Amino acid sequence: MTRTARALGARPVALVSSAREARRAAEAGATAVVDSSSRNPDEAIAELTEGQGVDIALDPVGGPRLGELIRSVRRHGTVVSLGFTGGRQATVGIMDLLAGARVVTGYGVHGDSGEEIAEGLDDLGRLAAEGRLRPVIDSRYALDAFEAGYARPASRAAVGSLVLEL
Repeated sequence: MTRTARALGARPVALVSSAREARRAAEAGATAVVDSSSRNPDEAIAELTEGQGVDIALDPVGGPRLGELIRSVRRHGTVVSLGFTGGRQATVGIMDLLAGARVVTGYGVHGDSGEEIAEGLDDLGRLAAEGRLRPVIDSRYALDAFEAGYARPASRAAVGSLVLEL
């Protein structure tokens, strides 16, 4: 997501939970990285954004991290939940939503029409052809190792995409 955000002109800030993830996020092009294992995320985001918060936060992990992301977003900002490898349940501070007038929404490509998916893939293909977008490949799995590949994101060890080789 970091490289896609940069290709679209954003200045992505990665919120991670380990030094290993911090290195990978920096390599992927994050303009800033906040490692919550060594720094308070609320304070770090406030410092990076001069107290304003980020415009939009994308959450591919879910679970307890959602509350942190909500607090990182500026007033009237948006959090988009994209995944649940960190868990299907999250604790959200209602005052974080109300006081900041923040928006939390979910997105899954399965809800898009074929035309919408094709348009998005065309846009990504154009960015790749222009050299503005290169995927981060975490690991590759043969088809007969599908279950191991599926388990990798759930382990929270994956940073980047997984490739299933047919």
